Amino acid sequence: MKGLEINISMTRIKNISVRLGLCIDFFIFLLLIFIMLAFSRRLIYSFSNKIRSHWQKDREDASEGKFIADFANTKKSLFNIKSESSYNAYLSNGRPGSLALELKKTNCIAWVDIPQPEYGDHIIEAKIRLDSLGGYAAAGIMFHIADKSSYYLALVSSKGYFRIDAIKDNNPKALIAWTEISNFNGSNISLKIITYGTYLIFIVNGIWAGETSDDSISEGCVGFALASYQTADTGKSDNIVLNDNSADTTAYDTSVTCKAFLDYFSVDTRNVIIEEQYNKWT
Repeated sequence: MKGLEINISMTRIKNISVRLGLCIDFFIFLLLIFIMLAFSRRLIYSFSNKIRSHWQKDREDASEGKFIADFANTKKSLFNIKSESSYNAYLSNGRPGSLALELKKTNCIAWVDIPQPEYGDHIIEAKIRLDSLGGYAAAGIMFHIADKSSYYLALVSSKGYFRIDAIKDNNPKALIAWTEISNFNGSNISLKIITYGTYLIFIVNGIWAGETSDDSISEGCVGFALASYQTADTGKSDNIVLNDNSADTTAYDTSVTCKAFLDYFSVDTRNVIIEEQYNKWT
């Protein structure tokens, strides 16, 4: 009996040892899985952080820099170059590297814009050739375009005057009324626009033309605009119609009231350059 009891006890001990060994193996297995998961999570976290840091760096690099429009072809220019019943918009064949805008009727204004990106503080530089065709016209730059009803519009007229308007929800407000400028031959316009916070500074043909402060629109897209007030054989009208610039046509009407060519266009968003130019012109 004693021998049987000893054998039973030994069997129980062996069973307990086996079970204990299995439990230890199971816990070791769970521990290994936990370590692997923790290591994998660290790898995933590290990898995601690298991706995030690269994305943030790319975003910062994209947000600060200098964009120069390339008018070699439509896609490179980034402008939404489309024509409508009241105007023609196209890359000039007669002068490669220019964006042409022509109005087919008087008493209207039209524009073409760059849909993306939107800018806040920036320096815009544009070189424009204006041809009023014997009438009265103005060309310039739109900026902080929130939509077709809210934007800033800076114009230089064929008579040698400059103005800036803030249009908010289709309600225009003259920030600087028509002001005579110097060093203008009636055609060639070199326009620099500095936006720094609420400050708006304008330089025409290398000469300070005016500055103002306005917070109506904090950011938006940019565009090229042309306005026709009077043709060579008609009288002037004070009412200007803002035309929808979304429709597309391909047939160009040769009968136009005025035209303008955008030969150069750049947008600089580098904060150091903006502050430098702001301090220079204020």
